[in-house]
Amino acid sequence: MCINKLTVYNGKRAVIKKLTLMQRLVSNRSVLQRHLLVDRKPYGIFIDRSHDSSRNLSTLAQNQTIPQNATRLKTIASFITRATPNRKTEPVDSSKEHTVLIDASALIYRSFHAYSFLYNGAIYGFVKYLLRLRKELEPYTNIVILMDAPRITNFRTILYPDYKKNRTEVPKSLKDQFEHMREAAEACNIDTVTMAGYEADDLMAAYSKIARAKGHRVTLVTPDKDLLQLVDTDTKVYDVANKAFVGVNEVKGKWGVSPTQIKDLLSLMGDASDNIPGIFGIKTATSILHECKSVDNLIENFENLNLKPKQLKQNMILVGLKDEIPELPPVDNFKVKEIDEEKLLRFCGIFGFRSIINSWNKQRGNSIVTTTKPTTNLVADDIKQVILSEDEVPPTVDALTTDGTTSAADEVTTSTLLTTPLSEEDVERCTPSGVTVVRTREKAREVVAQLMTYRDKTHAIDTEVVDIDLEFSPVGQGKIICISIYCGPNVDFGNGPKIWVDNFGECEGVLDEFKPYLEDETIPKVYHNYSFDYHVLRTAGIEPMGLMGDTMHMARLWDSSRLTRGGYSLQGILEDLKIEGIDLKRSIKDRFASPKIKKDGTPSKIMETPDLRILQRDTRYLHDWIDYSTFDTEGTWHAREKLQELLDEMKWREYKSGYQLTMWDFYKKEWQPFAELLVSIEDIGIRVDTDYLKKVEAVALEDYQKFKSKFLEWASTLCPGAKHMNIDSDPQKQQLFFAPATGKKGKSLELEREFERENTEMVIEEGKKKALKKTTFVIRGIGMPAIEETELGLPAVSSKVLRELAGKNPEEGKYGTAYGFFGKGEAGREACLAINYLLEASATQTLLSTFIVPLQTLTDNNSRIHTSLNVNTETGRLSSRRPNLQNQPALEKDRYKIRKAFTAAEGKSLIVADYGQLELRLLAHITKCQSMIEAFQKGGDFHSRTVIGMYPDISRAVQNGEVLLEWDYSKGEPPVPLLKDKYSSERRKAKTLNFSIAYGKTAMGLSKDWGVSLNEAKETLARWYRDRPEVKEWQSKTIDTAIREGWTRTLMGRYRLLPDINSSKVALRNHSQRAAINTPLQGGAADVVIRAMVKLHQSTQLRELGWRQVLQVHDEIILEGPEENAEEAVQLVNKIMRDPLDDKLLVSLDVSGKHAKTWYEAK
Repeated sequence: MCINKLTVYNGKRAVIKKLTLMQRLVSNRSVLQRHLLVDRKPYGIFIDRSHDSSRNLSTLAQNQTIPQNATRLKTIASFITRATPNRKTEPVDSSKEHTVLIDASALIYRSFHAYSFLYNGAIYGFVKYLLRLRKELEPYTNIVILMDAPRITNFRTILYPDYKKNRTEVPKSLKDQFEHMREAAEACNIDTVTMAGYEADDLMAAYSKIARAKGHRVTLVTPDKDLLQLVDTDTKVYDVANKAFVGVNEVKGKWGVSPTQIKDLLSLMGDASDNIPGIFGIKTATSILHECKSVDNLIENFENLNLKPKQLKQNMILVGLKDEIPELPPVDNFKVKEIDEEKLLRFCGIFGFRSIINSWNKQRGNSIVTTTKPTTNLVADDIKQVILSEDEVPPTVDALTTDGTTSAADEVTTSTLLTTPLSEEDVERCTPSGVTVVRTREKAREVVAQLMTYRDKTHAIDTEVVDIDLEFSPVGQGKIICISIYCGPNVDFGNGPKIWVDNFGECEGVLDEFKPYLEDETIPKVYHNYSFDYHVLRTAGIEPMGLMGDTMHMARLWDSSRLTRGGYSLQGILEDLKIEGIDLKRSIKDRFASPKIKKDGTPSKIMETPDLRILQRDTRYLHDWIDYSTFDTEGTWHAREKLQELLDEMKWREYKSGYQLTMWDFYKKEWQPFAELLVSIEDIGIRVDTDYLKKVEAVALEDYQKFKSKFLEWASTLCPGAKHMNIDSDPQKQQLFFAPATGKKGKSLELEREFERENTEMVIEEGKKKALKKTTFVIRGIGMPAIEETELGLPAVSSKVLRELAGKNPEEGKYGTAYGFFGKGEAGREACLAINYLLEASATQTLLSTFIVPLQTLTDNNSRIHTSLNVNTETGRLSSRRPNLQNQPALEKDRYKIRKAFTAAEGKSLIVADYGQLELRLLAHITKCQSMIEAFQKGGDFHSRTVIGMYPDISRAVQNGEVLLEWDYSKGEPPVPLLKDKYSSERRKAKTLNFSIAYGKTAMGLSKDWGVSLNEAKETLARWYRDRPEVKEWQSKTIDTAIREGWTRTLMGRYRLLPDINSSKVALRNHSQRAAINTPLQGGAADVVIRAMVKLHQSTQLRELGWRQVLQVHDEIILEGPEENAEEAVQLVNKIMRDPLDDKLLVSLDVSGKHAKTWYEAK
């Protein structure tokens, strides 16, 4: 009951008592019945037929006799207008198409709090609201749900790091439900849209703009006050709580400003919910806007106020909405669709939402459902149990329903599908032939005892897992619901050789009985993708031991070029191996997905796949699910057997005695222990100092703004409109620098072009009554000559082009082409500096979005990041993902010292050991190039020594003492110039050649890199080869071998197949020839690093000192251990890494190892 009191003139109280809200129709409008009381006595009843309480009450005051001044009832009428928002506002044009945009987050949180007593309350309420909205907002043409991007990093967080930092962590119970919201939307047949880098508010603004441009009227379903800035005559906000539309009049009535001023108002008063600081209270802010209309006008004309212009401008950006988002799906894609009854009921059935099912069936005259067990194929990515029973529900729940007749209490029922134990009869009936099912601890102990006797057999293991996000490392994630084991066809565990262990529901914990078996290192075990199974087993409290092989790694050793030809999935490998008696593996989708049934009863093209838990508990799927699970282990076992046979047929090395080793020997010696090392590194992870990154982020954001401002300041001196430029917009940069220009296919850049921007100054255009949200500005082109062209023949504006305009280092006088274009002198210098600022702004933004911000979000509870390391490159180099820690910025470009964030734990230190010029040293060894070997033996600057062999005049200058190769600066300044300074151009070319020869760089490519003629590039290349004839000879022989054999090999003998080496296509053939000479070097470097890592891992001394590897990046190996023995450990690491191979190299390996608290300090 809601009672509102207001004092009337005679001191008595008039009370409006809300008795009931009846959902019945009177002239197609809702009826609101209230009692009017004066001095707490009923005086009469008024009927509100249009929800306009103020009008009806005013009429009542005129027509009836009430003590004292009846006109004072207008006061009460006014109160009701404020207290009860109107369902209808200004008249709408029903002839226009209607687009409905729904803010998902708002509905989800509202549902979560309204139904907090339900385990899946957020999902339940979300479905309820969607069904209600579908009815309440009719008629409409388009409807779509807009969702925030996960772990959102956008312009707001970059501009203001504390944006939304005040929000408490999402409750775990709600997190578990978030992933089902798309399914809920699908069940209600409403499309969803998420765009990386954008909030749902921005998507609503963008789609609202698009829909309005098409002549639609728009309804925004959201309680967010930020969206009020979009309200106009054809755009309204719908308040779900009060079932009320909010239009222009309602905005003015509540906030005291027009919708076009909401952005300004929020900028002044701040927004506590988003942690945006305010400057004035709402009353002051409103008064200011009545006077000066806008924030920009306020800043310009009211200097005497205590303003904070910088904060105000920042707030304007933060509370503003992005209404231009690239690559948005068209709004017409979201045409309203009828609800797919079967899909809705399936979804509700799986979650046990009985009242929704009964309500739906009641409305359509269907029979009422009395069980939650679904009758058709069920779809859900992560089904959660409802954990309350009906008698545990509070009796006073005010439930939200679709028809006003049922309550949330009906939903609080256990999902029989997931919680009712399977009967032994069902299990027996669903068990495939040859499979021994283990569902009890007693049976598990019996099977384990038998498994422990088969130590001479290879045991294939595979797990099936739920509750895991594959976008991230599996470390610490996942719940194993079943595991399968297979150790060959010639054993029997009671019902055949395949073992399937149920570890879900009533069988949870059965897996624990296999712990001694899985941790027994004397029993050889094989996996497909050992890393995944290792980590999920570790999460289950099991330490897997006894790795004999990983068929994924074995397949990569057999054929490293499969990435583009079938890949390394078990399915792809089995397809190529063609093992007799083994069917091809079918994916879960192939085996279990079924077509969605359309309303007319025919199947659609959309396939739906059940959740794994449904497959394991629904007897319609159980037989095939067990067969699918056990096939993985059977397929892995046979794949291991076949791959071992194939590797055994591949020669590795032959000794003088005639004894031969095969690639299977190589796998056992090198890659099997390496697989164990990789999972150890992944599991340990590396510590990240997020506090340091937060400080760096603040500095980087300030720098970004500084660089941006300096560029725009310069640009606006040439073109006034340029001050409004978006520096991230290629078309705008293209227009400024290069217009006018003519391209291909009729494309051109006119001298002047108009662009759109936010109308932050609230300028009212001539002929308009109010300021538009957008205004335009003009960029007049400078007309610089194009450096590179796009496919359309227009000038390119890549970072490479901008760098050529700015110069290598304009601050030190190393100017680019812009210097000459602007007439040299101060104008040319300023132009180069300004373009350099533009490049700096872009580089800073890249560091923010790629490293500084993401790294803060990926740490575990111990502040450690766990990356996934994979041997999935054709050369054998490691790759890193989830996150990619290999992709660190170059040290010289790391202005914010991001590597400082990677730090040792308390009381520990990091050792960073790095190979120097590894591939060049391997080139010298493999080719037996005498000049290179001598240069490395003499030491010093290798590239300067390369110059001596290429240029006789420079060689004479060194011999005559005119230049020095090196100098010890502790003795003061050198008496004569260093070679690298006096002949810097020649040394640069020599360095380029040293590093590019191995990659098959051609004279054509070199001429482009150096900006010289083709003939000059050919001559320089010939100079390099004249001093290194052994390299040229080795390259020719290696390519001939590849053409003849179809493969090339690395330093340690790994093969890389080159299927296109004899292709008729020149591009493919040339690529394969480059790969033939590159792989021995890059792959050889990988061999050296892998061998060093394994030796470090196997070092008893390092282990006793307490040091462990935590990361490997390119040619660097990073270890963590106790500070007190760090110096001793460094010496040991350097010694092991300098001599990792069995055979001696013709050149020594250069290793630089240091210890420090952070990665940066140890470099």
